[in-house]
Amino acid sequence: MHSIIIGDLMLDQYIFGEVNRISPEAPVLVLSYKDNYHVLGGALNVSHNLHNLGTNVLPIGIIGDDNSGKKILKILEKESINIDNILVSDNHITSEKTRFASSNHHLLRLDKEQIGINQKWNDYFFERFLENSSKIDFLLISDYGKGVCNTKLLNRVIESCNKKNINVFVDPKGKNYRKYRNSFCITPNKNEAQSVLGKTLITNRDFENAAIEIAQKYNIKNCIITRGGNGLTCYDSKKTFNIKTKKINVFDVSGAGDTFISVLSHYYSKSKNKSIKKACEIANIEAGKSVQYFGTQSINKKYRY
Repeated sequence: MHSIIIGDLMLDQYIFGEVNRISPEAPVLVLSYKDNYHVLGGALNVSHNLHNLGTNVLPIGIIGDDNSGKKILKILEKESINIDNILVSDNHITSEKTRFASSNHHLLRLDKEQIGINQKWNDYFFERFLENSSKIDFLLISDYGKGVCNTKLLNRVIESCNKKNINVFVDPKGKNYRKYRNSFCITPNKNEAQSVLGKTLITNRDFENAAIEIAQKYNIKNCIITRGGNGLTCYDSKKTFNIKTKKINVFDVSGAGDTFISVLSHYYSKSKNKSIKKACEIANIEAGKSVQYFGTQSINKKYRY
């Protein structure tokens, strides 16, 4: 199984400490530093998940020639994830999310990022896609709104994939769903679906109608709206169905969407019967596992489907 992941490449950093007092300088907590670690974030977390599931992944995106970018490359090389299609530029700042925590509770998040992609980089991404597209079983778009997943690039990529019968799975961001037109599957969460439609979704029927509307408006074959603890709703071009989630203790939702689309795309692409419903059921279970732990969690390698 081979896949290209196009998206925003990030580094997630966690800084841990103890909070025992309020600062005398201002009414804010004082965090006494204890430890820190880094993990792959954004589209790279998706890449890591797919890699652990057994998919040979080719991430396409950009990082800066900075300390965060160097840490990303070091982790990828350690995990034996292909780095040949990652652009390293001294004119770009690597996206990094730093979360400060005490006793596994978030206190503050600090984001370092550069939003926007120039035409030269856009052409590079498309060239890397074309060069590798004959090798892949599916393509995944992991959009975090930092600029890589822009309309011009995605329209070209999706059009090319459709000509080659390559399924495109999309984890969307923002309200511009025109850039995802003609893809195979899109997986907005509840808030994203409400935002793009300008509606409040409450009942199962609300979610079913919303999934149908998104799919038909943007000519997308499958629309899956993830609903957190309330499971998910899917429209597969013919019918809608709802899948419940077993009651679990939600500790941290970071990366749950990454887990869901990773398992969904891998299982569906690998299985012989091509059941989107079965793929949803398995992906929903794995996403449920990921929210029971603190921080961005990649799928354990022992879970192979």
